[in-house]
Amino acid sequence: VSHDGDFVVLASDSKLAVGIDIMNETRPIPKDPTKWKQFTKYEKENILGVNSTEIEIIRQYHRHWSMKESFLKAYGQGLGFGLQRVECHYLNGNWGNKAFAIVDNSISNYWEIELSYIDQNHVK
Repeated sequence: VSHDGDFVVLASDSKLAVGIDIMNETRPIPKDPTKWKQFTKYEKENILGVNSTEIEIIRQYHRHWSMKESFLKAYGQGLGFGLQRVECHYLNGNWGNKAFAIVDNSISNYWEIELSYIDQNHVK
């Protein structure tokens, strides 16, 4: 279960571990990347991108946060597991709706991350 503003989302499966997170991609973020302690060096570089606009940086920050939080919910350990232990990578490089997790420096083939947008076609 996750909520943000007027939205609440729920994911479940009778056989698979699932996690979900929802986040408003326009919410302000810490301006100083040295304060982004929850992200790995790779993730920070991905968030900042090459020639990224401020809006793109904010969106990527929230996407990476949501991927990490969803993974931790599915894993069942919560934030106590350590956000630095999980590193999320997009399948196609630096953007997309599919990703995978590296846990404790090992690629995990067990976990799949999918990103979706809530748009005007969703009930509010």
